[in-house]
Amino acid sequence: MRKAMLAARQELGLSQEEVAKKIGMKTTPGYGSIERGVKNPSAAALVRLEKLFGVAASTLLENTVTPQ
Repeated sequence: MRKAMLAARQELGLSQEEVAKKIGMKTTPGYGSIERGVKNPSAAALVRLEKLFGVAASTLLENTVTPQ
């Protein structure tokens, strides 16, 4: 789980669906996979997440699940 991403979203009082829409993703499950650390965001989505959450990309990507 990407704890910083979850915490930032919750601090803003946003749902996963709202974040997905704000960063231009087509599906909520896609964003959920990013937040859980199952997949990485595209570079464009990462930039949008940085702006939305006001947190550096390196912080947002901490605590990722490494694919095996």
